[in-house]
Amino acid sequence: MAVRQGDGGRSGGVTTSRRGAGSRFHVRLDSLKCLAETMKNTKLLHAIVGFLCVAGPAIGQGTQSTFDGEWEIVYPCEGATEPYLERCQQGVRDVFNLSLIQQGRLVCGYHLVTGHLGNRVDEGDLGPPGPSVNGTVSGNVAVLNYRSARTGETGQATLTRTGDTVVWHVSRPLPDDNWFPDDAVLRMKNPKGGYNRQPVNCESARNR
Repeated sequence: MAVRQGDGGRSGGVTTSRRGAGSRFHVRLDSLKCLAETMKNTKLLHAIVGFLCVAGPAIGQGTQSTFDGEWEIVYPCEGATEPYLERCQQGVRDVFNLSLIQQGRLVCGYHLVTGHLGNRVDEGDLGPPGPSVNGTVSGNVAVLNYRSARTGETGQATLTRTGDTVVWHVSRPLPDDNWFPDDAVLRMKNPKGGYNRQPVNCESARNR
């Protein structure tokens, strides 16, 4: 028996040739094996496809990301001038921080934003009682109302989660001078949050 590549290797199939009784038999082993495996595994394939169709949505829902955690951006020294440049180069930085908890479709928490390398501070848990940030979640987007602890004025922003980052965009700014950025990309700092010093009820915060 001789074994060779069929069609000079173009078809990729393996054939066997046997000479005898003046006849030659060519059998496509790959085709026969493929057919046999297909017939053998048809029921198993149907079962797997059925499972994925039924369980797929549930699996996706179970792994959906939330806004839970502490998110932060630390600003670089780029653009800093004296007297702030030297302090910035020594490691002093301005930050924008959100510590959030999600309860169902509601999200709330506290903010911290600084200016002039910490000489100006707006810290949510130092303002009126209750969370300084609250809103609703739809998919990976949260619409937030935020309140300045310094002035008590409120603004609105959207927060879009992408992996381990959230994108902050102000849609209605505060009327007075403030240090909240119009746009910022914050990274996950602590999945447990940094301001969970007392129980937070997002429903109550929403109704304030």
